[in-house]
Amino acid sequence: MQTQNTDRPLRRMPEGARFNQFQLDSMRNLYERIERVDPESETVAKIRDTVAAFSDEAIRQVAGAKIKWLSYFARRAAEERNLDLQPMRNLPVRRISIRCKDHPEWGTWGVFEDRGGHYEIYGRTGGRMLDKSEAEQFWEIVH
Repeated sequence: MQTQNTDRPLRRMPEGARFNQFQLDSMRNLYERIERVDPESETVAKIRDTVAAFSDEAIRQVAGAKIKWLSYFARRAAEERNLDLQPMRNLPVRRISIRCKDHPEWGTWGVFEDRGGHYEIYGRTGGRMLDKSEAEQFWEIVH
C-alpha cells in the first residue's frame, strides 16, 4: 500500500469553494467518534493546517456546521483571517448584490432595506422579503 507524503504544504482551496451536505455529514460522523485530542500532537497540527487551507466560504460552513473539533478549528481560522462568520446578517444595503446558491438562474438581487429580521430585495422579476436565516443558508454575496 502506498502512503501519501504528508510533509508537503497544503494547497489552499479555490476561493468560493464549498462543501456539499454529504461532505459535511461525513466529517461530522468521522469527528464525533474522537473523544479526546492532545493539542500538542502532530495530528492536531495537521488538522489546523488543513482547516487553514480551506476557502473563506468553507471555513464559514465548517464553523457553523457543529462538527466536533473541526468547527472549533474553523472558528479559530476565521478569527485569524478576520472573517465575519455571519456575513449575511449585516449586509450593507444599497451597496451589495446577492445570488441564490441553489438557483443562479434567478440572477443577482439588490439588497434595498434591512428591516430587522429580514431584507427587502429586488431582482429582475420584482421584489420580495428575505428572512435573514434564509439569507445565511441559501444566498451568497456577489458584490
